[in-house]
Amino acid sequence: MPHDVSQVLAMVALFLLIPFGPIVYLLFRSRLHQMPAARALVGPFAGITVAGLLLNAPALAVLGASVLAGLLLAYLWAAGSLRGLAVRRECSPVRLFPGDEAVLSVRIQNAKLLPLTRLDLANPIHAEGPWAYQRLPELLDISGTVEVREGIGPSLLIATSMAPYQTLTRRYDLTARRRGVYTIEPARVASGDPFAIFNRTAVLGERQEIVVYPTIYSPEDIGLPFREVLGDAIPDRALLDDPSLIAGSREYRPGDPLNRVHWKATARTGALSVRVHDPSTSANLLIVLNLNTAKFAWQGVDNDRMEAAIDAAASLAVWALDRGYPIGIRSNGAIRQSSAAPRVSPGASPRQATILLDHLARLSYSGLYGGEYMLLDETHRLEARTGIIFVTPLLSPEIISVLTAPKLANRISVVYCGRTGAPLIRGVPVHLANRAGMQRAAS
Repeated sequence: MPHDVSQVLAMVALFLLIPFGPIVYLLFRSRLHQMPAARALVGPFAGITVAGLLLNAPALAVLGASVLAGLLLAYLWAAGSLRGLAVRRECSPVRLFPGDEAVLSVRIQNAKLLPLTRLDLANPIHAEGPWAYQRLPELLDISGTVEVREGIGPSLLIATSMAPYQTLTRRYDLTARRRGVYTIEPARVASGDPFAIFNRTAVLGERQEIVVYPTIYSPEDIGLPFREVLGDAIPDRALLDDPSLIAGSREYRPGDPLNRVHWKATARTGALSVRVHDPSTSANLLIVLNLNTAKFAWQGVDNDRMEAAIDAAASLAVWALDRGYPIGIRSNGAIRQSSAAPRVSPGASPRQATILLDHLARLSYSGLYGGEYMLLDETHRLEARTGIIFVTPLLSPEIISVLTAPKLANRISVVYCGRTGAPLIRGVPVHLANRAGMQRAAS
């Protein structure tokens, strides 16, 4: 009789251990935050199914087979979860000034019959430039949920579910805070089965770029006489006759050079005629922008002063272009994915303002060489009709030595954006950008 009781108890324990053993194991792993992988679930429940068949226990066999069928269904669901899924991001406008607002639209399309019970999108947003180390809301304020994800950095997060053939559009308000280039990388998408047993990830969508231009000030904002700055840089030789600008013709006078004879007009009128040229009053201007705020690169950079110089250069360039002056920019900074010296040749086309502002938006500190080397290089290539506006937060003895070179006499002016008072440079006009005015206008 005791033997029969022990045999019954053993059978009961076996029947309890087989179905509940795996469940207890899973609960134990869950408490330790170590949920087993999906493949680890197959073995225990396959064992339950086999045990139920061998012991002639239909309940156990049905339990094991049901779980295995559920795992198979979850696997197939997860395998198809990201098929037919498309993500598209659009920002309008994509060119902004600090303080401007835009709308970022994220469009998600589930073009299949299978619904998505869970869908997580992380849209990484990378900032380029001197402010990249700051928190994203201080640079580009977005109304949605922005968190720092490990491995991808600050990201705009979207968590949702989608019905079959549903299209979902989320819109976010965006405010530009700082100059720079902000890149929305392709979205990291995660989904899977409804029980979160199997997960699938993908990278969807195209790269979206948002460019924030420098701040544009008026002369009154920063106490800088733009007209005087440009006038000091225009060489007197620019007022000579420009042979490229033909105003018409007149009768030949004794002493006129023969190379000015207008042969077509002579043939038409029968009297010897010469060409008449207009004087060129719009000299080419080149803004030479020094981003170094200290004499040596190891001393670091004062980002506020560097930004003040970039803003002053942008303001001068736009003001000059509005008045028809051909203007370009050269700096000792760096532009990502470009090894060439950051330089835009003088021009006055309708697109020149956009080209210059886009160039300045991408500019960052390099520390490779000082402002004096950049000035020397431009002095060697200086044309007769080109003047230089030197915008700088630093005036070192080496820079002053180049500024006073004979070749730059009467064709260069300096805009100083430093923290200390500007030194007097004999024979070189120095204009001070009002630092307090720039700070008030930016706030």
